[in-house]
Amino acid sequence: MNTETVNSAAAEAQQKDLRSLAQTIRDYQKKRGWNDTQLCKRFGGVGSTKTFGRILAGDLKELDLERWLLEYRTVVNLIEAEGAADDTDEAIFDDLSTCSRLRVAFLKIMNVHGNNRLIIIEGVSGSGKTKAGRMLAAKYGRRVLFGEADETWKNPTTMLGGILKMLGKKEFAGGTNERKELAISELNLRRVCLFIDEMHHLGPASLNMLKTLINQTPGEFIGSAFSTLWKRLETQAYFEALQLTRNRMAERINFDTLDLHDVEMLVKRRLRWENGEGKKAATILIGGEGKGPATRLGHLAFVDAVCREAKDMADGDPVTIEVFGEAVKKVEKTR
Repeated sequence: MNTETVNSAAAEAQQKDLRSLAQTIRDYQKKRGWNDTQLCKRFGGVGSTKTFGRILAGDLKELDLERWLLEYRTVVNLIEAEGAADDTDEAIFDDLSTCSRLRVAFLKIMNVHGNNRLIIIEGVSGSGKTKAGRMLAAKYGRRVLFGEADETWKNPTTMLGGILKMLGKKEFAGGTNERKELAISELNLRRVCLFIDEMHHLGPASLNMLKTLINQTPGEFIGSAFSTLWKRLETQAYFEALQLTRNRMAERINFDTLDLHDVEMLVKRRLRWENGEGKKAATILIGGEGKGPATRLGHLAFVDAVCREAKDMADGDPVTIEVFGEAVKKVEKTR
């Protein structure tokens, strides 16, 4: 088989993969009930409505297949992370303070050329760290790549493998040094931001490797972590973490305090309330001196759970503040 035939077969395979990814995105779009404009606004990686239509129709002439494959794989990964839920209550609102604070911090470092290009987001489970990261990745397409760390990322070889997958590399061989050189090479091809969710899983060696990537590449790095676990890292046993948080960090954002306006906004949108009950509901959830059930039992995730329960209890009727109060008590008992 000659080189021309091989290249032609590879191009056909890429075209097939791209159209398949586009169709997956189209199916998700239909579930959400979005038009093309809404879809492209939600996921910057889809491109323009014209580009999306061309790819769906198989009109791929003069398109950079490798670029759009990476863009569309990133979008599909974000869709899968969201769970492709049928319930539109799971939609992410990018005007929540959690999302807007991260977006403002990211915009500040997009053109920074020094080493202070690390943003750390701290917060308890359910405080909106992951949703804020997905929002940022969805908005900026392949400019922001989202990945989730786990316990295996304590090993820098495994962490580098995860980062290479975020960069769209399907196959890579070799040990730590080979993966490091490949990651550095890829990260120097174009400026990208890596968002690493659950970053508290990284051990000392992985944190040191992250510091190396910051030093030798031009892009931004964002990590989310539980506040208590990150504080544990900031000990002399984790000197690498100290170097990151003191010398490389651009901003540290804390999501531990619930924002009354965020809670009110979520409740009003989830329950489609147009009256003044949203503020009453938010006050119930946050409580006096910020010690209410949402603060203690799951933050914004608790708010979502209460709204779902209230809608189930109303059984198709409008949710009243009384039903909402009962839903709070019911969900509270399950936590």
